[in-house]
Order: sequence, then C-alpha cells, then structure tokens
Amino acid sequence: MLLVPIAILRKIGKEFGEGGADLDVVLGALCAYLYIGTYFAFLYGVMAHLSMSPFFAQPGRTAS
Repeated sequence: MLLVPIAILRKIGKEFGEGGADLDVVLGALCAYLYIGTYFAFLYGVMAHLSMSPFFAQPGRTAS
C-alpha cells in the first residue's frame, strides 16, 4: 500500500517528461494526491482507535 503513490508518481514523471502535462498526467497526480490523503486519514483513524486516551484531546479551562 505504501508503494502505490510512488509508482503513480513515477509514471506521472515519465509521462510528463515525454509529452508534457496532458489529461492523463493531471488525473494521475490527482489520484496520487487523493490516495496519500486517504492513507493518512486511515492511519490517524487506526491510531485513534488503538489509543488508550483520546487522540485529539485538548485540555479545557479549569473551573475556578
């Protein structure tokens, strides 16, 4: 799973070097961008699920 964006970006680089930025290159870059975002969302979800304490907890003000 970690190598998929690398493979996509290598293919984009090859295509861009050969013919410039056409529709396939732009869509490939969009695909890689969305895949990387989805991977990090999944990673943070797993970390939040496995954590014993709240993952995004921020301390609030104490009542005085």
